[in-house]
Amino acid sequence: MSSRWVRSRLMITGAIQFCLACGSSGGHDAGMAGASDACESMSAATARSVDGALVIGEGGPNDFRAIVDGASEELVLGSQGGYMVTPVLRIDSQMLGTDGSCPTLDVTHLVESLAPAQFHFKLPPFDPQERYWYVGSLPLFLSWETASLVGKTCVLAATFQDHGMAATAEIHTSLVDRD
Repeated sequence: MSSRWVRSRLMITGAIQFCLACGSSGGHDAGMAGASDACESMSAATARSVDGALVIGEGGPNDFRAIVDGASEELVLGSQGGYMVTPVLRIDSQMLGTDGSCPTLDVTHLVESLAPAQFHFKLPPFDPQERYWYVGSLPLFLSWETASLVGKTCVLAATFQDHGMAATAEIHTSLVDRD
């Protein structure tokens, strides 16, 4: 694992955790300062979608595994006492065909019987020389107690966009608590 990837992952994860810890769920703009005017002028409505360029999974560059639709996903107890899932998103930069300089990520999670949560992230630029770009582990808060989660279906959906190109992914998992 390269030290550049570790620094990038820690920076992105830290920024996302800070934004998630400071906000309440529902329609966040957890933006990073300094986005250029060119990035701001891009429209999500005109983005061309590329099938298969975004995968929701676990791990990182050396051990990434896609989460299979219908699989079980383990609940994680966070440092502030809440239960969450922590997916990693992998973007195939070659399939997407962009340089990673204006990336945004929209993530939604829905657990049956709980209100959905939506997050919008303006991410720091990615290295255009890297084949795969990774975002996560995303600490997606679900609930303060496992009783409302265990055995329920969780739908994770994500859309990554950069320079008028987009990639989407969605998985359905069954939440489990192995503690």
